[in-house]
Amino acid sequence: MEPLPQRRRRVLDDLRHFHDDRRTQISIITQNVGEILGLGLDGSGGLRTEPEKEDYARVGALVKRCSPQVVWKTACRAAGQAIDGDPLDYLQACLRHRREDGSSGRRDDKAGGRNDYPGTPDEYGDGWEV
Repeated sequence: MEPLPQRRRRVLDDLRHFHDDRRTQISIITQNVGEILGLGLDGSGGLRTEPEKEDYARVGALVKRCSPQVVWKTACRAAGQAIDGDPLDYLQACLRHRREDGSSGRRDDKAGGRNDYPGTPDEYGDGWEV
């Protein structure tokens, strides 16, 4: 598996390269989110990493509300967190929290004491419906 810092940069480069092709951007993000976070749980409760058709739609809805870069950067920030439940629900809650607290994802937001993560795992269900 590619180390996260290198993957983060590579995906951002890919998103810039395909800046005028939203479907390809959604595909890139969905496949990479699957590898670093997972895309949900399978029938036996295990983590699913291979995208299914509905995963592209869910990620596409997040991209539509934010931007491809914001969704990807937020997924990278969430990687390594203890996520109980559906990883896309967690990502959705992270993005919702970022919009509510006004953080832009810029480095100077960190200096202002803003947090990029939801306060508790209980917020998973409080995101947008996808």
